[in-house]
Amino acid sequence: MRAGTARSMNTPHVALTLLRFQLRAGARVAVRTTVPTAMALVGVVVLYGSPAVILGAVATLLFPPRGSIQAALLASGLFFAVSRAAACRLTLGLGGWIRHLPVSSSAQRRAVTAGLVAVQGPALAVVLAGGLAVVSSQPATTLPRLLGLPLLAWGAALAAVGAGWTRWVAAAGAISAWAGSWWGPLLSAGLLLLAETAARPVDVETRRRAGRWANVSRARQEGEALGAAAFWTMVSRRAIGIRVARSWLTSLLAVGPTLLFLRNNSLTPGQEEAAARLGGLAAAVLAIAILAEALVKRRPPWPWARSLPWPARLRVGLDAALLGAVALPSMAVALAVPSVIPSLLATVPWLALRGAAEIRRAPGHQGGTARLLLEGGLVGGLVTLVPWVAWGLLAATPVALGIAAGRERRQEISRWHELHHVAAGDPLSWSDA
Repeated sequence: MRAGTARSMNTPHVALTLLRFQLRAGARVAVRTTVPTAMALVGVVVLYGSPAVILGAVATLLFPPRGSIQAALLASGLFFAVSRAAACRLTLGLGGWIRHLPVSSSAQRRAVTAGLVAVQGPALAVVLAGGLAVVSSQPATTLPRLLGLPLLAWGAALAAVGAGWTRWVAAAGAISAWAGSWWGPLLSAGLLLLAETAARPVDVETRRRAGRWANVSRARQEGEALGAAAFWTMVSRRAIGIRVARSWLTSLLAVGPTLLFLRNNSLTPGQEEAAARLGGLAAAVLAIAILAEALVKRRPPWPWARSLPWPARLRVGLDAALLGAVALPSMAVALAVPSVIPSLLATVPWLALRGAAEIRRAPGHQGGTARLLLEGGLVGGLVTLVPWVAWGLLAATPVALGIAAGRERRQEISRWHELHHVAAGDPLSWSDA
């Protein structure tokens, strides 16, 4: 009993200690943001020669002579953005040792909210200076706004860490605090009281999102993935070279006869659309097949690429994007009948992903291009007869991406193909010493 009594008596002291801790954490974050903010303000003053330029801009945007919903949204959006950007730092440790303190979850949420208000210190100072500059000329709207400035800061901070409908109530309280009339702070205080009473603790999902934003290693991995993607694109571009022109010349075997057929025959609109669809898809299939064959020979998938910090879907997606980009100019026949352009564009992603999948199966199997031509011909004929199938293929694009990525993952790391390789000096080859 004595231990429990001591624990309950120490709870207010622990809550105050937690509040001071979060205020200091918010002050540290505010100091970090003060330096770039001050540098920007000094730069503006140096350029324009007077600090009145900054105060005039703040007064014009946030302190109009009448009530303005635009000014209220701008002010609340500014403080919400500052709070949201800093929430990842102040909520990152809420799932650790701080949960074992003898304080309620509401006290922890209020401490974090107060810390976010401290983060808003530089922005509060600038807005307060702008309001004091115009309070003598327009006191009827400026005084209520200055009175509602703490409510605006608290509502924006509460909306940044809140969850569910209480977040929207807090946001409404922040907006109404900047209404420019005396009823605004009163309404804001009521809404914030309701939001504080019904607000839930900062949930695990909020902490998880904050942890993802604050995870430096994840950002580093994303940067490495972008570098690997740039390297892959460079290698593919060098492997293809002038062969892009060859794929476009080959597609003329379908474009030329189609244009002649459209020009030299009296066709109904439906027949013209069918002929244009068939010719455009045939040209796209030929261009994709020729380019896929060039990639198989000049840049076959090699096991080392799987060690790069990027997923299989990204590698397959880059190849599909390359094949699709090359296929688009080959469908110039669609310009003669513009109504078929949407169905052709909807079919290209499926064909490009199927081409990327055949690239993964082609090493050691010389029938990859033939299968692509056969499948592309069947798809082209089906879309020609039933145009709405193109939209079904577009909806099934994630399925084609998953199939191609699965084929990429199933490649054997130690697989060695004697074709296109010199056995001597190849560490994967055991046929030559």
